[in-house]
Amino acid sequence: MVGALAGGLAGGVVNGVLHPLDTIKVRLQVRGTSFKGPGDVLRHALLLKRWSLYRGVGAAVLGGCASSSLYFGAYEACKALGLPPPLAALLGNALSSVFLVPKELVKSRLQAGAAGGARSVLAGVLKERGVRGVYAGYLPTLLRNAPSNCISFSTFEALKAQQLRRLARRRAHTHEAEGRTPVTLPAGEAALCGALSGALAATVTHPLDLVKTRLMTQGSRAPLGLSLYTGVAGTLRAVAREEGLRGLTRGLAVRLCYNTLFTALGMSAFEAARRGIAQQRALARAHSHDTRTKSA
Repeated sequence: MVGALAGGLAGGVVNGVLHPLDTIKVRLQVRGTSFKGPGDVLRHALLLKRWSLYRGVGAAVLGGCASSSLYFGAYEACKALGLPPPLAALLGNALSSVFLVPKELVKSRLQAGAAGGARSVLAGVLKERGVRGVYAGYLPTLLRNAPSNCISFSTFEALKAQQLRRLARRRAHTHEAEGRTPVTLPAGEAALCGALSGALAATVTHPLDLVKTRLMTQGSRAPLGLSLYTGVAGTLRAVAREEGLRGLTRGLAVRLCYNTLFTALGMSAFEAARRGIAQQRALARAHSHDTRTKSA
């Protein structure tokens, strides 16, 4: 429960803070984009549509809270059962994708320039393609997130364990809280561990992120002279054929920056939120115990 609450808080906050960077990435990845690079997207937004970088932020925050809560809750529960971090991450990803994929679809379409708000976009997709359309990009999302989360969390847990051992040795050396092993990292160290793990995961899984964006933002009709994307392998082949292998790296620099910051902020916020919730629970239990003792 603590993991779910902490994960939901962290997911909502970080999705909101980094949303403009995510918008730049999506606009670089959509089919037929005229933007030449991140600076071009930013200049266009600042000169013509200043607040357009925040399109879809409501869906990002609300969906991020729900999917992150499910993800971190399942992840912590699986770890408590003794499952290794990679398997815990896989199971958490499978559960959270129920909310994550529709959120990503609505958010991506708004970021790419779809008219209206989140409700109208969702209603339009349901009317045009049904529930199946809401889950367009589900497979590439799973295929992206499964290795990405395994890499992120395995790397983070390994780095975290190393840092916690170092902190425990330092405490023992200074006779501070001797014999007590810390269970959470300071925010700065959690952020550094998260940044390293996020950068590695983003680099490995970027082509699948591009496939996800292309499938989620395409309409029911293909551009003149081109065909609709179909499936993960078909989309990869189509992008490579039309744009070359370089096309599969569109938005990589922005996603690398985004994922590094997202994982750094997310992990540090998760550790801080988990520590704060645990402390509040401990205080509540102590207060309850004192009340029962006095009444007895």
